[in-house]
Amino acid sequence: MNGRIVFRTLLGAASSLLAAPAPAQVLPAVPPPAPVERAVEADEAATVVARVLGAVTRGVRATPTAFEFDVAGFADDRTCPLAGVRGVKCGAFAWQPTTVVVHRAAWVAAVSGHLARNRVVVVDLSSSSAAISRSSLHGVLVFAGPEVGRTPAPAFAWYVSRLGRTLGADLADVDADGALDVVYTYAQDLPGGATVVPRDVWTFAEMKPSRLISAGERLSGVALSLFEGVALAEDSETRAVRGAWRVVSLGAGRPPAVVLDRAVLPGGGWDLRVVADLGSGWREFLAGAGGSLAADAEAVARGDPADCGVAEPPGEALPVHARKTLLDLEAACLASREVEGAGRGPIAAARLAIAAFRAHGAGLHGVATGLVQSASEALLRGGVGTWPAAAALSAMAALRARALRSRVTDPRFGGAQAAGWTDAARLPALLPALRPLLLPLDTVAGALRTVGRRIRPGAPGAVAE
Repeated sequence: MNGRIVFRTLLGAASSLLAAPAPAQVLPAVPPPAPVERAVEADEAATVVARVLGAVTRGVRATPTAFEFDVAGFADDRTCPLAGVRGVKCGAFAWQPTTVVVHRAAWVAAVSGHLARNRVVVVDLSSSSAAISRSSLHGVLVFAGPEVGRTPAPAFAWYVSRLGRTLGADLADVDADGALDVVYTYAQDLPGGATVVPRDVWTFAEMKPSRLISAGERLSGVALSLFEGVALAEDSETRAVRGAWRVVSLGAGRPPAVVLDRAVLPGGGWDLRVVADLGSGWREFLAGAGGSLAADAEAVARGDPADCGVAEPPGEALPVHARKTLLDLEAACLASREVEGAGRGPIAAARLAIAAFRAHGAGLHGVATGLVQSASEALLRGGVGTWPAAAALSAMAALRARALRSRVTDPRFGGAQAAGWTDAARLPALLPALRPLLLPLDTVAGALRTVGRRIRPGAPGAVAE
């Protein structure tokens, strides 16, 4: 597929904005300057809310990471907050915010061009009047210059979703065109208590926002709210998916590859996706899956067999460095697949643990986590006497999964510590080998809470001596 298109097979949704054949890239010899962090000040946050988004504010609360504004409608006749941004009209979209959060973390960086100095600001809006399926609007504002102002109108990479919110943002030259791209991570809550965490890459060349890599798409309606794609993390009552996302160099003068590998707990499944632009647009060049994710690998890959094979790039031959990088990833993927279905018992568990160590060494931390959990479950099926070792492996998988989840959330936008503690509390309940430990731990925790209430004067339920 040609053009700057992100395959639905890669991370869910395809972009149809640039479907024309892509010419050969002429990449700049000089990389863009490093972004400069420049926190949003109170007056700048007020400008974003009042002058850009057109809202009337009733009050503001400052937190260590953001300014949170209470909003009472619009100051003019607009029907949505998008009327003040570049290239967008409200049209039939009527959406009134109740709360606007302007995050303090912001940058001055070359985003719209190699020599540009753009101000990059992250915002979250929520509405109490909009339907639940579209109750939040969030994303990244990019201003033409280093200052926050209404004119010229800023560009906006925005999302409307069900209880969506920013988890992180960063800047990197993902497509190696000499301008920095915005790597944006967000969460959205789905019906039934499920939460997904996608990560997208946006470009703002000439102040025109466009998704370079899309983790997926969200489908909404009166009674429908679904996420189609491959998220970086997922949480539900029955499983937890934890992924690692990184950029891998394919040599000087070429856009790097993006590697996403994920683990699913329980079950010990894993999958791997590698996407790159090797001259014919962004597409997936490697897909693999194992364990409990192998059963739905075809659905995840949208028709790709997910057999770890590297697709041959069309057109010109790859340089040696780029080919070696892809072949190393293929070898690590194949080695992880070969041990799946090894059976049960100590020997199978040992093979899986060794494969996990190799995957970790290859930088595939999601795959490694899935293999460690597979080793635990292979031991658990081997007999009662193997339970202690199985519990130790499951504890290791839970700790790895917790670390992956904490890295998904940027502490500059809040919530990273909470995400880690949430994993520490819920993952043991998902892992078969750790469930027997929960009852005594809950009993001990309850006893400690009782003692704490007795020795703290004035605590709820305290007994007066």
